[in-house]
Amino acid sequence: MPVPLTASSAAVLNDAVYVGGGMTTPNGGPSDWFGRYDPETDTWNRLADLPDPIHHHSLVSASGKIWLVGGIRGSGVSNQVSSYSPTENDWRPEPDMPLGRGAHAAAVFEDQIYVIGGLGDDPESMLIYDPSTSGWATAPGPRRREHLTAVAVNGRLFAIGGRGYGLGVRSRVVEEYQPAVRAWVRTSDLPIPCAGCAAAATSDGQIHVAGGEGDGETWASHQVYDPRVAEWTEAAPLPSARHGIAAAAVGSSFFAMGGGPQPGVSVSATVYRWADIGRERRSSWNVVAAGVAGVGP
Repeated sequence: MPVPLTASSAAVLNDAVYVGGGMTTPNGGPSDWFGRYDPETDTWNRLADLPDPIHHHSLVSASGKIWLVGGIRGSGVSNQVSSYSPTENDWRPEPDMPLGRGAHAAAVFEDQIYVIGGLGDDPESMLIYDPSTSGWATAPGPRRREHLTAVAVNGRLFAIGGRGYGLGVRSRVVEEYQPAVRAWVRTSDLPIPCAGCAAAATSDGQIHVAGGEGDGETWASHQVYDPRVAEWTEAAPLPSARHGIAAAAVGSSFFAMGGGPQPGVSVSATVYRWADIGRERRSSWNVVAAGVAGVGP
């Protein structure tokens, strides 16, 4: 990436990856950098900066926009929400969340933005935003934890890993949301527990989970979940350990972007790409060597 980042986030819109915020050099301070990566041309474009420097936030794609949800500013969690228009290259404020959240997870499920877990008030509640009405609602969340990750794929929503609240520094817990009964149900545990890991689903419906931190180490684990059969497999690990990755998937490619190589605050600009070539998952990671294009959309 043009900027080394950890505790950042990524979202995909029109087969491009949008990445922004996080901690950066020289001292791990928060960043307002925001850019777009085009996998087809292997280039980055710097876009309009985030409204404020922030880390441990979420970026998601909904209604043709990129949404910045919550995060940590200074010593406190944020309840602020902003949306980015790719056509206008600008950010606009949106209705605040009813509660602040940081080190949470967010995913778009049934055309709404679901904010799950994290630090902040009432972490057992899930916050749900409907872009069509600009309104927030609450519902019961999964087992409370922070530094978790979440993925929506093929009409299903999963909360994966995390830490804290009695779960220790790394959790194996995976839960699936059942919207008909507004409840979370525990499903197949992770083979390798993770916190500070990141996940995304490739076009074959497989959920890739990579990296993490805990037990005094940074982890290179790469685990793949098949929701159709509720089974995990361990795939080739990251070339080097990372936590605080910004993860994204475009087609059959899974990207692990930036992250911290060492526990605590450390940063990287490296982008790893994984492309699955079949059930045996024989493919290996490669480093994306991107060029940098101009500023703007």
